[in-house]
Amino acid sequence: MFGWRQSRISNYENGTRKPTLNDCRLIVEKFNQLGAECTLDSVFPPKSDEQGDEHANSSV
Repeated sequence: MFGWRQSRISNYENGTRKPTLNDCRLIVEKFNQLGAECTLDSVFPPKSDEQGDEHANSSV
């Protein structure tokens, strides 16, 4: 479907390799073609900035 080797997908799954933004978009596009209704953020949610959140909530 993607033209990728199984090892590449396995590396994404186990965290050895991170997909590029274009790879992420392609993955979401293929999911949607298969009938899923998803967005980039629903498949690859943004990481929260825990350290930034702590500083935003602290008083000076």
